[in-house]
Amino acid sequence: MPTTKNPFLAAVRQFIKTYVSSPVASRGQTYKKHAIREWNDLSPNEVEYKVQGKSLYTVNITFSNTLEELDVECTCPYGHGCKHSVAALLHWGERMEGSELPAPPKPAEAGGRHVPGKKLGTTLDPFRVKDFQSLNYGRLKYLATKSSRDTYGLSDEGLQHTDAGAVFSVGEVGEYGNVDDDPEDIYEVTLKPEGQDLMVTCTCTRRVTLLCCHAYYVLDLVSGGKRWDLLEQGEQDFGAVGQKLLSQYGLPKGADWKEYFEINASLSGIQYALRPHYAGLIRPGGFNTEALQKATESLPPEELLAEKAPPDRVLGFILYPHTYDGKVELIKVIGKPKKGTQLMGANFKETTTLLEQLGIATTEAESKLELLAYHLDGKDSFKFGGPGWENLDPVREELAQMENLYVAGRTNSYRAPRKKDLQQVRFQAAPPQLAIRLQEEQGLIVVTPRIL
Repeated sequence: MPTTKNPFLAAVRQFIKTYVSSPVASRGQTYKKHAIREWNDLSPNEVEYKVQGKSLYTVNITFSNTLEELDVECTCPYGHGCKHSVAALLHWGERMEGSELPAPPKPAEAGGRHVPGKKLGTTLDPFRVKDFQSLNYGRLKYLATKSSRDTYGLSDEGLQHTDAGAVFSVGEVGEYGNVDDDPEDIYEVTLKPEGQDLMVTCTCTRRVTLLCCHAYYVLDLVSGGKRWDLLEQGEQDFGAVGQKLLSQYGLPKGADWKEYFEINASLSGIQYALRPHYAGLIRPGGFNTEALQKATESLPPEELLAEKAPPDRVLGFILYPHTYDGKVELIKVIGKPKKGTQLMGANFKETTTLLEQLGIATTEAESKLELLAYHLDGKDSFKFGGPGWENLDPVREELAQMENLYVAGRTNSYRAPRKKDLQQVRFQAAPPQLAIRLQEEQGLIVVTPRIL
């Protein structure tokens, strides 16, 4: 291609050379001559073309004020770098000859939305999404509009452009992708392109896999759903790392590594850490019984707990809220210090009620580990109840209907209780076997665990 002093056409040619195959580029040249039907300058940084193919397709071209960032999106089924896009780009580049570059917009006030306890520019390393070619700047601009906020459930601030990048204010993302715009749960997701990669940072700290749910949601918006293909391979790679960590830490083979570890991609490479509720309790080689015993030195009131666990056999009850699905889980850690550890768990549904009845503020429980430890000699028990416990029904129902029981990755048998005032849940594991007896005494629910 001949040289040109037209910066727009030069940027177009560089884009085509980088991202479009030679046959498609050649066909795009032909399409430029006869397939362009109309065009419309939507803004100083965005233009829309109508290009005739098998149907009349819409091509959207967006570009930065310096032309360092150029992106194109077509409604045809052929994906990125199609002949319709090439035709529109070439037509636009030639049409813009002699035009001046658009003046840069006034930057928005740095900092974006203020979230209590959260700061923009978090010290967390951003995630690097490799070769992210699906970011559409026209879509980014649209997401800043009021109609976009109504459509996609973004908060009132929606999207702001700051020196840190494009900052999205996003509410809590539900199980089916719906967003809760409760102002108490607003997080900021920042997207900033660096070369061909995209840096992603969120002010939350809940990283389930490579990215948190808020970042997933924003990537879905700006890429039109294409981000799944980009991240699936990354999750597979991280899964291999997770399985190695399970083996290294002596955890059940085949267990869900996401339950125990946070594994993240950052600028410094792959990083991992135990989730907060396991920090200090699990170490390479197995369960840290010393940490459990030490934790019993500062236990809640006596009416809730028995005495400190003996060194030869440990049963630890760890109560914590899930950091990513809002549930509370009771983890029972059983084993002898020299022979490794088995894990047993049961999900609790009434998160807030149960935490309040245990005297644990939700915000406090989310920020630190609440450890309840007991020893098993057939005599000791712990009690739910006491002053301020107005209604024991939720606790009674939860303890009687524990679900998702597992030991070392295996499903346990469960026998439903026969009487409401005297209930027994039996876990069958080998070894050991554990029976938990529940009964009511003077307005309290008494739980007595026993090794069989």
